Amino acid sequence: GAVDRACDRAQKKAASKGADKESVQRAGVTANRLLVALHKFFAWAVEKDSLIANPAAGLKPVVKEVSRDRKLADDEIRAIWQACDDIGNAMADATKMLFLTGRRLREVTAMRLAELDLEAAEWHLPPSRTKNQLYAITPLSKGAVAVIAGRPKFDGSPFVFTSYGSGEVKGYSKFKAELDRRVQL
Repeated sequence: GAVDRACDRAQKKAASKGADKESVQRAGVTANRLLVALHKFFAWAVEKDSLIANPAAGLKPVVKEVSRDRKLADDEIRAIWQACDDIGNAMADATKMLFLTGRRLREVTAMRLAELDLEAAEWHLPPSRTKNQLYAITPLSKGAVAVIAGRPKFDGSPFVFTSYGSGEVKGYSKFKAELDRRVQL
């Protein structure tokens, strides 16, 4: 249909401008996410009797999504860890926690003090904070507990990773650019 033709044109245009296959795949994945959001929105509108039918029903994903299989080597992890030590801010410590816990970025950056049981070395994530909407208990290694214990505490802030105490740490894209500048992978 029209969506397929538009995507074909976008892919041809990207290819003619020398866009690599990975860039085209990322654009297609973004289009897939948009399609899911539109489908949910239109389904809601049908449920509320604002629409008779879901115009996104039957639309197929733009691209077949492929799982990434890139894994960091030990020396790459050491280089990232050292760069985090050198940078030394809340986002650097949150990045260390990504390695130490295997949790998602948003889960880590919004980690709350009330979710932690440091005596039991556990992090209790409520369903509202996990992707699968299930309660999760994440065991914390001594290294993870040390990172948490080393974070400054701000009066009244519920967050472990906060720059100024007013909210969870933000700005991962800016931090990642600095990390990439320091660590050439």
